[in-house]
Formats: sequence, C-alpha cells, structure tokens
Amino acid sequence: MGVRYSVAYKRVSPSYVCQEAAVRRAGKVCQHVAGSVVDQAISDLLLELMQPMTLEVALRGSTGS
Repeated sequence: MGVRYSVAYKRVSPSYVCQEAAVRRAGKVCQHVAGSVVDQAISDLLLELMQPMTLEVALRGSTGS
C-alpha cells in the first residue's frame, strides 16, 4: 500500500492505494481506501489499547511498586 495525496476544498487528503500491479505490469489499481477512514480506525484502536495500559502505569506509579 502506498499513500497518495490530493487536494479537495483547500484541504490535503491522503488515500491509501495498492498499486503494485499498476506500477510493475501496467495493470489496474487493486485497492483504494480513503485515508480519513483508515486514520480514524487506527486512532480509535490506539486509544482503546492504550487506556488499560495507561491505567495500569498510573496505578503502579501511585503505589510505588
């Protein structure tokens, strides 16, 4: 997957594109996903995973162990 940037409504917008076939064999782009969708999903997952870890670290710090 590569990142492609475009400008729409004066905002830079990333999109993730699988273009190996297009580059290597003059084929078609096999996948194209809006960057905003991927970025939001990764952000949500990161926050979900970090909350328990952050709580654990905070609790360890307050008990001194």
